[in-house]
Amino acid sequence: MFAAVFILSITVAFHTVPVYGTVRHQHYATCPTAVTTIGQGPDTVIGRSLLDCVSRCSDSEDCRSVTVCSEGGAGQVMCSLRNETTLGQCVQDSSSTSCRLVYKKDESAGLTCENGGTPNGTRCHCPLPFAGRYCQRYMRDCTEGYEQGHELNEHAVHLIQPLTSPSPFPVKCYFMYGGATYPLWRFVSGTSWSSATWTQVKDGFGDDLNVDPDPNNYFIGLDKLHQLLSQASYTNSIRCRYGSAWEGRAVARYHNFTLGPEASGYQLSYNVFLSDSTDPAEDGLQSGSRFAAPGNDGNGCAGSRGAPGWYGPACSGHSMFADPPTWPVPVDGPVDLKQQIVALTRANPFIDDD
Repeated sequence: MFAAVFILSITVAFHTVPVYGTVRHQHYATCPTAVTTIGQGPDTVIGRSLLDCVSRCSDSEDCRSVTVCSEGGAGQVMCSLRNETTLGQCVQDSSSTSCRLVYKKDESAGLTCENGGTPNGTRCHCPLPFAGRYCQRYMRDCTEGYEQGHELNEHAVHLIQPLTSPSPFPVKCYFMYGGATYPLWRFVSGTSWSSATWTQVKDGFGDDLNVDPDPNNYFIGLDKLHQLLSQASYTNSIRCRYGSAWEGRAVARYHNFTLGPEASGYQLSYNVFLSDSTDPAEDGLQSGSRFAAPGNDGNGCAGSRGAPGWYGPACSGHSMFADPPTWPVPVDGPVDLKQQIVALTRANPFIDDD
């Protein structure tokens, strides 16, 4: 399943026009003169323009060409979508001056896939954890793996390399429901995170994701989290489990969640907070908060609260690094957590620039 938005490059009368569609990189050619048509195609719809017709063809994996015929100057055209590859040629016909044939160019010839990828139309189908048109790079996040057609109902460790990261690093991924990247995963029992220093929270700590196939306690680090969040718009879903029998669930969602660089104190921001309607939680973070930890505790909050974290005015807020962490829940108030997970889902597509 290809869910991301990619750029279409349409060559029309020797000019290139960028159009945003919903499939992948696809180049089109249009005949410079009238073409022979064979009546309306099996899928004929009314469109607004030639580019609208081409966009509709791009939305269909089966469409190979589209005949565009004007409708008496009424600002509408007839789009006849076709799956015949033989129509990808120009045939002069002076009787068809109101119609124009646009066809997908075959760009599979000479397509060389890397890292075990296999040709799939104009792109390569990439095995995990690779991505890109030629499978020449690592996934930039776990959502990209889902967009490439991987649907795995399991949480597993894979390598990703965000756009500005100097090297790939492992993280837990989920390839269902749009895909999710997990920079923090914590089973609270038996762990102590409250004494983590600035260097540790910057670089990451906990289970070694390079050797542990199912890590339950890790944080990838503020540097990697900043790199991940800087490449697109993400929703941060903080999932909490609490209660003696783990019966309590709560989810806090932060839309357009960002994290500044180290020079900003890894200042967090978001523009919308929403409590999950089924498992409600209250806001435990404050937009604009800077991170405090032993070794870089400018506001003194890591010392006074006894744990690293993002703290607001008067050291308010809830730390995911406390022992145990707490979180505000409407029904029960601040609760001690048994488990806390940070799940990042990308809200907008990468521009396919490979």
